Amino acid sequence: MKRILLYVIVALSTIVVQAQQLRDGHFFKTFSDGQPTAQAAPALFDQWFSLPEGTEWREVSRQTDNIGMERIEYRQYVSGIEVEYSQVLLHVRDGRVLSANGTVMEQRRTPAKLQRHSIMHRGGTPTDLLGRKLLLIDTDNGYRYATMCISADGRYKVYHDMETGEELKRVPTMHSVAPPDGTAATMTGKSIYSGDLTLDVTKGTDGMYYLYDRQRNIHTVVGGYLPTYEDLLKTGKAFDYFPRYDLTDEDIQNEDEEKITDWLVQVYLDLAKNNQPGFVQYIKDYRYYAPNQSDTWTAYHLNSLTLSDVKFGLEENSYLLFTFYYSQGTEETTSYGKLWSGKAEQVNASIDFKKLNKIVIVPTEGATLVVSLITNVKDEETQQINQDEKVLEVVPLPLSPTGTAFDAQGQNMKIHLEYEANASTPLADIHWGMGRTLDFYKEKFNRDSYDNNHAPVYNLVYMDDSYKSFTACPLDNAMALGKCEPYPMIYGMGGEEMNPVVELTIMAHEFTHIITDQNAKLEYVAESGALNESFSDIMGISVKKWCNPSYQPWYIGGDGLMVGYSNMRDMRNPRNSNDGKEGWLCPGYYQGYDWLDTSDMENDNGGVHTNSGVQNRWYFLLCDGETFDNSYYVEGGKPYSMTGIGMDKALQIVYRTLMQYATSQSQYADIRLCHIQSAKDLYGDNSAEVQAVIKAWDLVGVTDGTPTGIVEAEANSQLSTLNSPLSNWYTLDGRLLEGQPTTKGIYIYHGKKVVVK
Repeated sequence: MKRILLYVIVALSTIVVQAQQLRDGHFFKTFSDGQPTAQAAPALFDQWFSLPEGTEWREVSRQTDNIGMERIEYRQYVSGIEVEYSQVLLHVRDGRVLSANGTVMEQRRTPAKLQRHSIMHRGGTPTDLLGRKLLLIDTDNGYRYATMCISADGRYKVYHDMETGEELKRVPTMHSVAPPDGTAATMTGKSIYSGDLTLDVTKGTDGMYYLYDRQRNIHTVVGGYLPTYEDLLKTGKAFDYFPRYDLTDEDIQNEDEEKITDWLVQVYLDLAKNNQPGFVQYIKDYRYYAPNQSDTWTAYHLNSLTLSDVKFGLEENSYLLFTFYYSQGTEETTSYGKLWSGKAEQVNASIDFKKLNKIVIVPTEGATLVVSLITNVKDEETQQINQDEKVLEVVPLPLSPTGTAFDAQGQNMKIHLEYEANASTPLADIHWGMGRTLDFYKEKFNRDSYDNNHAPVYNLVYMDDSYKSFTACPLDNAMALGKCEPYPMIYGMGGEEMNPVVELTIMAHEFTHIITDQNAKLEYVAESGALNESFSDIMGISVKKWCNPSYQPWYIGGDGLMVGYSNMRDMRNPRNSNDGKEGWLCPGYYQGYDWLDTSDMENDNGGVHTNSGVQNRWYFLLCDGETFDNSYYVEGGKPYSMTGIGMDKALQIVYRTLMQYATSQSQYADIRLCHIQSAKDLYGDNSAEVQAVIKAWDLVGVTDGTPTGIVEAEANSQLSTLNSPLSNWYTLDGRLLEGQPTTKGIYIYHGKKVVVK
């Protein structure tokens, strides 16, 4: 990375900086009449901000967009240590800076000093004694030196104080595999939500069809169970799934504790760097295979399963885990062929698994049916269990394309299975839908995959209801592992609240999370997290309407995804989300009706899926316009009328903001300014498009006077002016205070970060 030296001398007299100065770390500046050059601008940073001693700025990225503007990103370092989330974005045309925005750590919040440990430098990067990279992070006790790693379940970035080892905070995180050999082909598959589809697949050299789209580099893989690192270590499989480095078979056989410990440190360093090397091997072990007759998919829908004549009981704190495996013609079943599992709380004369109508499996010739008993349940809510598993039955599973039922008598039970042949399969939805999503990004933004360099896209079909894996994805959910390379998307196969979570808006939504994590990196908490969600919703509905121009609703998760409801979220009317179900409504106005307290981190990370409704409604208004009454969304609201600019123009404004202006800590007030600037870049300063962007933001309550979500107060003085109830003060990690804060630091009050000086 290029170092920018701060001794460059620049004449300041001709520079005119328009309003929008630094606001508690957040800033947005525009320039006219003698804009600084891109080369000279970094020397001005210490004029713009009150910077800590030892600050330097390093250029980390530079890119040119489709209208010829350059985006240059700088990161702040203090005494050689990176300040997380502190960044300045310069927007340049013809070598001159037109605007700048970002988030900066200033002098008044200087970091604590390291007391006991000396800093080491490995490869030029400051580290602790174990070689872990050091960061300066914002906490409720000011900026602290910390290390970051990915939690064992892959769901969080976890930060630890470098001095004490104390966990300071955790932030939710929401692959290169050798594809099958063969040639490009097509096959017909019956989908859940979109009827019969033509799928781009690969016909292998073995004559079988595989869910690998060679042109778009899409991999759809059957199975989604990824065991935790600890699971692998207990079973000895970790040595197979992670790089060996210098560890030999002899070291493992001799249980050489010192060498294994050294190896563990190296593996954890890989995890801390987000490399997650095990994912590659996991995916290789799954199956691309799509059972077929000629070029038509053959799928089976399991309708019901009943066990009778059982000759076993359940011990206390145990349950029956019923699991389908397939073996592809071999005698031995394997967990990599796991297709579905469910449980029964007790065993009596008859057990009926009633939720099988949500599950579609893809058995192959010679498949088997396995019933296993797992004991010693630790935590019923999280389903964390000890692996004390007893296999009770292994029986053939002779499903027939012409049959509807199957009976088998085993030693321990009688099995009755009813099924539908030639049924729809969610794998068809996934494989087709991801292809449409990539085509949309290519046509609208000339973007090729999430990295814009044809990176492979991995879809994992998640059919296990266990919560003890890397994915930790319930069946009523879908997710993108945007922090874990190679960034797979996980799709649950449905449960009590949802049918298979593979509707088109959901897939485009999840894919956009990966793009956001690669670029704007909007932190997945509070307002920045709500914006993260909203950008994904915007692209989700846009892909849907692009594929089907006659589609009228503005639903995320429509077309029968939700059990008993028409939608998951309604972007036109966020208060109609889940058909207006109590507790699921989203706000259509900033801090208006149904706005969720962003300080409550235990409630959806501060309402990221709820408060997204504000930008969602803004996007609808910008596209289509509306005549309505805002009193529906906020107390004292008034009637309004607005004309939209159409989705094509609105899309370009949104995408430009996401790629060029949004930062990891952007709040609603920041994004308003970013969208306005994007519209100016594309359509001109005084264009109708700019005026429409402004009006739409005004209508959803994000105005010129909207705060950034961060305020300042002096301890024991200005705090009293906030009139704060005792129950409304929290630390950044979500701990409730017993009264007002008495020490300096950063706290959460009514959803706003409060800097106590």
